[in-house]
Amino acid sequence: MISDASEYYENLSREDLLNHLKRETCLRHQLEQELKEREQFIQELQQRILELRPKQQASVEIANTPTCTEEQFYELAKCGRQSAVSSRISLFFFFYGCSSALALGDEPWASLQPNVRQCCDVLWSGFLLRRVNWGQGGESSDSVLNVQHTYNKSAGFADMSGEWYEIKMATLLFLRGLNYTEDFFLATNFDGADRHFTGIPLQTLLLAEVFENDLRVYQESKQFNFHEECDLFLLYDRFVEKKWDVYLSEKKKEDTSNIGVQRDNEDLKNIFMSNHMIAALLRILSPKDLSVLKYKDLQVKGSRFIGRVEQGYDHTGIILGITDGVPRFVHHTFAEYFTAKWFAMNFSENRNFVEHNFWESSYEVVKSIFDRILANDSDLHIAVLRNDVAAVTGLLEKGAEVNFRDMGGRSALHLAAVQKNGEDVIKILLKHGADIHLADEVLQWTGLRYADKGINSKDKQGKTPLFIASEHNHLEVVKYLTEKGADVEICSRDGYSPLYIALLKGNTNVIHFLKDVATVDKGSKNGWTLMHTASTNGHLNVIEHLLKINANINACNKYGQTPLHIAAKKNNVKVLQFLIQEGALVNFHDKTFGWTPLNYAIQEGYLDIVEHLLNAGAELDVCEKNNMAQSESDDQVGMVHHLTDMETGLIIPNKMNSWTPLFLASWYGHLDIVKVLTVKGAQLDVCEKTSGRSALHIAAEKNHISVAEHLIEKGADINIRGQLGGLTPLHVASQRGNVEMVMLLIEKGAHMEIQDRINGQTPLHNAAWCCHFELAKCLINKGANINATDGSGWTPMHIAAEKNHLDMVQLLVEYGANINTRTNTYDWTPLHYAAKYGRSEIVEFLIKNNAELEVHDAMRGQIALHIAAENSHLHVIKQLVEGGTSVQVRDSNGMTALDIALAQNDKLMVEFLKPLTDPIIPRT
Repeated sequence: MISDASEYYENLSREDLLNHLKRETCLRHQLEQELKEREQFIQELQQRILELRPKQQASVEIANTPTCTEEQFYELAKCGRQSAVSSRISLFFFFYGCSSALALGDEPWASLQPNVRQCCDVLWSGFLLRRVNWGQGGESSDSVLNVQHTYNKSAGFADMSGEWYEIKMATLLFLRGLNYTEDFFLATNFDGADRHFTGIPLQTLLLAEVFENDLRVYQESKQFNFHEECDLFLLYDRFVEKKWDVYLSEKKKEDTSNIGVQRDNEDLKNIFMSNHMIAALLRILSPKDLSVLKYKDLQVKGSRFIGRVEQGYDHTGIILGITDGVPRFVHHTFAEYFTAKWFAMNFSENRNFVEHNFWESSYEVVKSIFDRILANDSDLHIAVLRNDVAAVTGLLEKGAEVNFRDMGGRSALHLAAVQKNGEDVIKILLKHGADIHLADEVLQWTGLRYADKGINSKDKQGKTPLFIASEHNHLEVVKYLTEKGADVEICSRDGYSPLYIALLKGNTNVIHFLKDVATVDKGSKNGWTLMHTASTNGHLNVIEHLLKINANINACNKYGQTPLHIAAKKNNVKVLQFLIQEGALVNFHDKTFGWTPLNYAIQEGYLDIVEHLLNAGAELDVCEKNNMAQSESDDQVGMVHHLTDMETGLIIPNKMNSWTPLFLASWYGHLDIVKVLTVKGAQLDVCEKTSGRSALHIAAEKNHISVAEHLIEKGADINIRGQLGGLTPLHVASQRGNVEMVMLLIEKGAHMEIQDRINGQTPLHNAAWCCHFELAKCLINKGANINATDGSGWTPMHIAAEKNHLDMVQLLVEYGANINTRTNTYDWTPLHYAAKYGRSEIVEFLIKNNAELEVHDAMRGQIALHIAAENSHLHVIKQLVEGGTSVQVRDSNGMTALDIALAQNDKLMVEFLKPLTDPIIPRT
């Protein structure tokens, strides 16, 4: 961005550069002066608030008069009156006392109560650009003023609610700034005709800015008349125009009445508009969308302008700053306004983008301004955009050309075809001879094509006209819309189709009509039919209607789940009972895990559902069916548990498609369901296929004490071995460090010395490997063999030394473990392993506890010192030498530790060992 700015200055002549610097210096001085004045203003305001601070009182009533004083409002706010006015007026003073809105961040009130937060949202968006000056002269400056709902006369009190609060407060506050006065005039004389441009709080500010002279008149007459031509586009257009004039006259200090200045400024204004349009595109469009626009050097020009803004140039009060390379407009709607301006000038080159994006809800404001810009030279088009039936009729009767084209080549019919509730306007246009085959220039569409697009338009809830008509049982409208091509399958945001909402509402006539034109069993992208949706939501009446019109009770979604699966997952008991009664398949397996509805009910712990399914014939010991597909997903609602521990040999499958209901209930610890299943005769010692575990293994791993105890009481084999690895429940509990479970299993007769079939390890080996200190102590106290060896001759002491578990080593030694025991293969002691892996603390402890230092292994005759040298553990070498190990000891190859260090070219080890090693001792 800096390079772009440099390029800009390099292109200036010396004279232009000097003039530019003079202007910028002048501007800088002016800004400094404004900052000083702003600080003075804040100080004066704070002093004034202190002067007005009221004494505490229960409440202050404001008389039912057309005026009230500032002091009265402040008193009401501070006295804590339990009404909306209290918190909102307090917010007014809070924001007014801030020296900078931007210092507060975007939404500093995010943690407030919802109603207060909503107040802040509106006032922030509505009045960020303008601060009313409380001093004499009525001058205004860009800063901070945030005020929420205004008030109207109601029950004798000033009330901050009211249908037209935005426009009332805008007028009120603007008047307050124009002329210093104690009176707050109640702006209550606005009627419903002004509704069409007061929907966004920011527009209220624009009104106050643009219609300054009108507001001055209002101050005298208490009457305010809006310009008839005023609408959203003109409001923004005139506001930007005024900002530009202020920028030139106040910031640049130029005489705008001079003809030469006007000519130069017109060129500058074009640059100004172009820059802001580019900035708006960067703000509104994603990088992907920007890349498809037909605009040469868009990114380059945008970067250059952003660079200037970041350096403090081109400040007009419309762009506040740059965040992460993206312009931050004073309000999002300004970015939308400039975006619409750009597309109005470039729609023919970007027709494809307009066609595929302008119908999205995110472009609603952009499209409305875009339409208004192109329609600017036609009163008929503007009336259509306002959906003003009376105005359209009047204009046509006065001779307006019904097929007149706007700047986008569109007729009034093109616009009416996509207007919400525009049927009456369309009828009038057609009556006056509107040509339905006329193609426009924006999209090259006819009126019929636009009508087809508009007929499926959605509101904020995703409802189409057909959906709304179906919801309210308007059969004739439903018929009309379907005849005109309305899509009967489009769903609302809730996932409801027109037929579904008719079923839900019980609109019989609409149901009978739509069942013949809509597909009852058609699924969504995930294969969900109306039956699935009804089962999800527990809409039993919808299911009853669907079955009457022959819906498939066993329809499958993408995952092979039927409505009965869904009802079981959602705990919709009545729906489940009804589906079973109507013949739904109780033992149908889905595609994901091969699960039946019973599996899902067990997973969720729904005892009532489980009992209903069992009573209906659900299979107790059903596992994966051969024709069921394997799961390809690892994120299915908490059902996937990929827990693999290669060191301990514990392997838990990431697919539960071979699990019986008892496995699932044991996994999730649903004791009540386990009891039901065992009473019904579930097999206790069946092992699942993947890791070969039983229900007791699963309960032991998950530490579900009560489940394990119940299974044992019912006869489960406490020493059952898993088919893979031969692990018993005690092994599994030891690996997981489940002390209480280990105690239970031992008390119930579990064998502590039983070895697994992987490494021949006992539960104590497992505890040592995983460093489960308390569990190891428990096993030892219960009589576990502390020197038990596995298939390789490893004792728990070997494992603890290798794994660097000092606490475990200390515990084992404390209880009498053999510190010098050797393995079967290499004759390694625990000291060998500690030396190999550089376990300094373990080495130190073993030395202090009289470990044999010069035990030769069976492979190369090496002692711990040789092993440490081979692995470059100098600190261990020092410990061993200091502990009494001789550096002269040679291995079976005649190598001393120094020889090994030299062979490895380890200078530090050589420096330490060389002075200690006698070179004349012959090798053996």
